[in-house]
Amino acid sequence: MQSDQDEKNKEIDGNFAYLNDLFSLTYSLSNMIMSDSRVINMSIGSTTYRPGSPGFEKENKNKSVEEIQVATEEYNREYQEYKNYLDAYFHVIEKTGKDFIIVKSAGNCSQAGDCITDADSDYFNRVLSENEFADKHSLIVGATDVTTSVSGNVLHSKASYSKYGEIVDILAPGTVYSTIYNNDYEWMSGTSQAAPIVSGIASLIYSVDSNFTSEQVIDFILNNTDGKIKYNSVTKEVIHAKKAVDAAVHYQETGEVLGNHDDTKYGFVQGTIQDALTKKPVQVVGNIQFVDVNDTNKIYTASDNSANYLNNGNYDYILPVGTYNMIIDFEGYIKETIYNIKVDENVVTYNILLNVVDDEHHFTVTQNGYAVDAFDGSYIPNTKIVFYKGVFNTNENKVAEVTTDSMGFYSVQLEPGNYTAYASADGYTSSKTNILVIPNSENQNCALTPVLKEGEIRAVLTWGLTPRDLDSHLVGPTPEGDQFHIYFGNKNYEYQGTKYNNLDLDDTTSYGPETTSVYVGVNGTYTYYVHDFSNRNSSSSNALSLSGAQVKLYIAGREEPIIYNVPNQPGTLWKVFSIENGQVTSINEMSFHSNYRNLE
Repeated sequence: MQSDQDEKNKEIDGNFAYLNDLFSLTYSLSNMIMSDSRVINMSIGSTTYRPGSPGFEKENKNKSVEEIQVATEEYNREYQEYKNYLDAYFHVIEKTGKDFIIVKSAGNCSQAGDCITDADSDYFNRVLSENEFADKHSLIVGATDVTTSVSGNVLHSKASYSKYGEIVDILAPGTVYSTIYNNDYEWMSGTSQAAPIVSGIASLIYSVDSNFTSEQVIDFILNNTDGKIKYNSVTKEVIHAKKAVDAAVHYQETGEVLGNHDDTKYGFVQGTIQDALTKKPVQVVGNIQFVDVNDTNKIYTASDNSANYLNNGNYDYILPVGTYNMIIDFEGYIKETIYNIKVDENVVTYNILLNVVDDEHHFTVTQNGYAVDAFDGSYIPNTKIVFYKGVFNTNENKVAEVTTDSMGFYSVQLEPGNYTAYASADGYTSSKTNILVIPNSENQNCALTPVLKEGEIRAVLTWGLTPRDLDSHLVGPTPEGDQFHIYFGNKNYEYQGTKYNNLDLDDTTSYGPETTSVYVGVNGTYTYYVHDFSNRNSSSSNALSLSGAQVKLYIAGREEPIIYNVPNQPGTLWKVFSIENGQVTSINEMSFHSNYRNLE
């Protein structure tokens, strides 16, 4: 056992090394700043998770409450010492009147899950942002993946390795062909490659007019960009060297400040892609294109030479408001298209879980299934089903047409891939169902709901093989001013002998449909949820997000249902939508919830 003196010596040594590192940092900065260096590129830092962050919780998950409290206090004390030291340093530097910019790399992540909001886990990132003077003289730079453009429309994506979050100021390409030792070159990736690109742009702007201040140079860079990146609800801009330098030249010549002046309204598209047979995330070199349905010359393209832009099979893009066909063309897989993706302003559109099929499968497969009444689970005879190639497609590439037999059964010959089955039958609202055709596929059913009577509302839930049991929940007002909660444990609500709300069809063995209806409406707010009963006690499961769950909301008098696809986020409870006095509001929130009897 070490003596008390040994412990004290160890603490002294640690503090000395800590202070020596800080002194070396500030000494080097002082040498450069006092020598009139205008742009200082920095790729230093270490990950130290702040209390309350997922990283801190993960690091301390096996500690007691008391130990976590000690770790929190120790972090806060050390960080405050670090910040006080650097605040005092930057205050002294401010008095010298020197002008400069520090361009700091945001940092990299070794694991995908750490890249969402952890850029502020770096002490120096936080000091630069939280110190009033330093913030005026600094830029924190994240990294984008390699991108390409068609017709000048660039679709950027965050590099999977790049730290991110509100603390990041700007993003730049992080995969570059870089110099290395022995007079050679090679591809390198990291925010340490992205930051020097921004440093170079800052230097070019200073060369236009050395009298520019750091705040002006930063404004030229941040306000003249090449589009946006949206990741995990945080939106940031991407650098554009020519725009930034041109803006500086224009200001130097005319005194007029230029900016993007971009009045375009944007929305977001998220989704997940997996291998149809292995059910593993697809992480391959390939292309994703978004083609504007109303102007096919507008094509937004993203590709990646480092094979990392699909992070665990997830994609997350920002696009101008409009309607798009999404083309997925990955090497080794059959080309697929998701049709008519509507992008609304500041709204996340969650795409259907897309299963892509190995392109070695070019033979014909016999696909079977039933037309199913979503109200009572019976099979519907004489249902006409037209098959179109692609997802949500009923306009082109018709490949087959069948009619169900007297038992509601259909059989069709199709090549492997994704199809839209457009089903119609007398007395039912026509439906569109995504059919995945793969070798040895199970039945792919088409659920149709009977035509609704005036005032009725119906939600139909379908999903895949797993999880086995998803449950629909509807919470809403009663005529007595209370709340009802319809779910498998309380399937109907009646008032004075009249059925107001009902779980018409419950499914506990995969696929669905599971159907909930409002027969008589009451003023107030109705809220619809989907709960992962199979994984109800988990606090980390993403099974619901990978279930392919889809909710179709039918409203009497409305020709087409409103379709909701499960968000590609972990959680066991999907809060789908609300209806208040006839107005539908999309919610699409995921959370963890074990007490299915208690929903509000």
